[in-house]
Amino acid sequence: MLKRFALGGLLPLAAHMGASPKGYAAGVTTYVNPLDVLIADPYALYHDEVYYLYGTSSPWGFKVWSSPDLVNWRYRGMAFNATPSSWGKNRFWSPEVIAKNGVFYMFYSAGGSPNDLMRICAASATSPLGPFKDIATPLFDDGKAWIDAHVFTDTDGVSYLYCAQDISYPPDTKSEIYVARLRSDMKALDTTPTLCITPSAPWEFPGGGVNGWNEGPFVFKHNGVYYMTYSGDVYSNPGYSVGYATATSPFGPWKKYSGNPILKKNAFVSGPGHISIVRSPDGSELFIVYHTHQQASGGDDRQLAIDRLAFTADGAGGPDMLSVPGGPSYGLMNYPSGDSPFPFGTSDNFNSTTLDRTRWIIFNEESGYWRLANGQLSITTQEGDIYSSRADASNIFLQYAPPGGFSATVKVSFVPQANYEQAFLILWQDHKNYARFSTLCADGLKFEIIRETNATPVTFQTPNSIGSPVYLRIDCGGSVMRFHASPDGSRWTQIGPDYPLTLLEVKIGLGAIAPDSGAAREALFDDFRITPSAPSRVDEWIHSGRDNIRLGVNISGEPMKLVKQDG
Repeated sequence: MLKRFALGGLLPLAAHMGASPKGYAAGVTTYVNPLDVLIADPYALYHDEVYYLYGTSSPWGFKVWSSPDLVNWRYRGMAFNATPSSWGKNRFWSPEVIAKNGVFYMFYSAGGSPNDLMRICAASATSPLGPFKDIATPLFDDGKAWIDAHVFTDTDGVSYLYCAQDISYPPDTKSEIYVARLRSDMKALDTTPTLCITPSAPWEFPGGGVNGWNEGPFVFKHNGVYYMTYSGDVYSNPGYSVGYATATSPFGPWKKYSGNPILKKNAFVSGPGHISIVRSPDGSELFIVYHTHQQASGGDDRQLAIDRLAFTADGAGGPDMLSVPGGPSYGLMNYPSGDSPFPFGTSDNFNSTTLDRTRWIIFNEESGYWRLANGQLSITTQEGDIYSSRADASNIFLQYAPPGGFSATVKVSFVPQANYEQAFLILWQDHKNYARFSTLCADGLKFEIIRETNATPVTFQTPNSIGSPVYLRIDCGGSVMRFHASPDGSRWTQIGPDYPLTLLEVKIGLGAIAPDSGAAREALFDDFRITPSAPSRVDEWIHSGRDNIRLGVNISGEPMKLVKQDG
C-alpha cells in the first residue's frame, strides 16, 4: 500500500485534500506511456491545482506545458528565453522550478564563459509560466562543470542545492552528486559543495567501462529520513536507470539502496531516468515524472512518462523501501487519484475563434503554424514525420475516441506538390503506434494508409482520383477499422482492406506534414465529426472501469485480453 509522506518543496498533504478537481464530464480515466510530450529531464510543479512541466526542450531556453491531470498537456510557450546578452549561450539543460515566498525560482544548467563550461544558473518570475529572468549567472563558479540542479526545501524552510559535477571538466571518469546550502535570497551558496554520492554499482557504468554517472538528483523527506533519487549510466544508453540513497541529514552521509536500480529498461521501454516527483491532485498518491528514449536503441531523443511511486516497510528495520510498481509501465494505467475524467472527443466545425482546449490536445505544438479562420482549422506543413524512427512532426490535433465503436470524418482541402507532402486523419496511441489515413503526393496524388506498431510501419497506397477537397473517414467497430474517401461526404468508397485495431488507447487526430520537402503548404480541415456507435455491453463494462478492469493489447498485435490492475 502506498504511504503518505511529507515531500519537501511541495504543498503539504492538507492543502491537497481540500482541493476540488477540475469539472469535466465523464470521459477517459486511463493513460498509456509515453505521453504526448517530447521532452528530456522533465520536472513537474503542482501549483493552484495545475501541473506545470519543464525540461530540456529547446536549444535557446525552456518550454513550459500545463495540465489539469498530469496526463494531458498543453504547450504554453517559452518559460525562459535566452537573449544575445544572456550569460548562457548553449546547452540549456534540466530546468527545475520551485515556489518560495511568493516567487517562482528556476534553476538550470547552461554553457557560458569563461571556457564554455556548464554551470548552474538561477532565474525568477512571478508566474510558473514565466517569463523567467536571470538573477544569478552563474550561481557559483569554481572552475568546474556542473549540471542537473535540484533544490530541496526542508521543513525548517532552509533550501539546499543538489547538482552533479559533470564528467566533462575537469576531465574525469565519473559524474558525482554534491549538495550545498542556498542563501535565503536563492542567489548564491551559503556553504561549499559537499560530495553526496559517486558511481559505485555496476549498473552505473555503461557496458562495464571505466566511466560512471550519478546525476539527476531529486530529494525528499519521508518519516524523518532523506531520500535522494538519482540516475546512473549515460543518458543516451538504453541502460540509463534510476536508483536512490538515504540519509539522516541533507548533507548525508548517503547510503545507496542495495536493490537499485528501481526503474530500468524493459522489453518496451528504453532508458527511463532523470525523474521528478509530484503528488496526485488529491494528495494521496505520488508519481514519478521521467523521460524515456523515443527509440529502443537509445539516443538523444526522449519523451515523457509517469508512474506511481510506492513505499514498503523494510523487514530489517531500516528506512522504508522505495519502488515503482510495474514501472516503467507499458499498458493502460488508472489516472492519478483525484483527477476528473478527461472528456471524450466531440465534433468540431471550427467556427469558434478559439480552440476548445478542454478536448483538443496538440502533439508537438508550434503555434505559428496553425490557426482557426473562416470556419476551418488551417495547418501549415513543416518538415517532420512520425514514420518509423521519426517523431518530429508538429501540430497533430488529437481528441480521445469515445467508448465502443465510432466513425471519424473530416473534409480536407490540400494540394501537395512534392512527394510525401500530406494531410491526414489518424488514430493515435503515440508516435510509434497509430493508423494514419492521408491524401498525399507519392509520384502522383494518392491515398495512403500506414499502420505502425512499435515503430514498424505497414503501408498501403492507391491513386486518389477525387483530388481536393476530399472527405476522409475512419470507421472503428470492435477490433476492426476501415478507411473510406468521398468527394461530397455522402458517397463513400472503401480504401484498402479491413485492418485490425491493436492500439492500447485511441485518440482521433488531424495533421499535415511535409517530411521531405519541408515546404509550407496550407491544409484546411472542416466539418470534423465523431459519431459514436451504440456500444456493446462488453464495451460498456470495459469503459466503466468496474473493478479497475482495463483492456490490454499485446504490442505484437496478438488478440486482446482482459487484464486486472492493482489500483
